[in-house]
Amino acid sequence: MRELALPEIYLPVNMLILYEKIIIDRDRSGNWRFYFGKDGAFFNARNKQLWVAPEHLQLDTLNLFWNIPFAEEPTQQLSAIQVTQLYQAIDRAAIKKLKPYYVDSDFERTLPPWIERWTFVKEAKIYTITIECQATPFQLVQLKKELEQLLVAASVQNLS
Repeated sequence: MRELALPEIYLPVNMLILYEKIIIDRDRSGNWRFYFGKDGAFFNARNKQLWVAPEHLQLDTLNLFWNIPFAEEPTQQLSAIQVTQLYQAIDRAAIKKLKPYYVDSDFERTLPPWIERWTFVKEAKIYTITIECQATPFQLVQLKKELEQLLVAASVQNLS
C-alpha cells in the first residue's frame, strides 16, 4: 500500500454503504461521496471548487478533502422493495471476500491519481475497501451499476 494521505472515514448514523471518490492532487474539486442508509435513504455530496496548497497535500484533515457536507434530508428514498434489492446487491458483491486494498500498476501515470473507497456496515462490522484508480474488482463495478439502477428506478417512482 502506498503512503497516501486520506481523510478519516466519516460514518453517518444509520449508514449501510459509503462510497468516496478522492482525487490525490492539488485540485480536489471533483471529490465526490455518497451513502445509503439502512432504510434506503440516499445522500450525495460533491465538492465545489477546492484547491490544496502543495505543502498540505500529505495532510489528512477532512476539510482538505471535502467542502460540501451531506444534506440533512436524503436526495432520494428507496421503496421497501428497493431496499430489499439494495441488501441483495450487497450480498452478491460478497464484500467479506474482497481484499482491503487494490493497487493499479498505472497509478503514477493516471492524472490526476484518485482513490475509490467503499465502506460497508454489515452485521455490526465495518468493512473498508480502498482502490487505486482502475483496479476496482468486478464485484464493486457491478454493485455500483446496481446502485445506479436502483436510484434511477426510485427517481421514476417518485415522478409518478
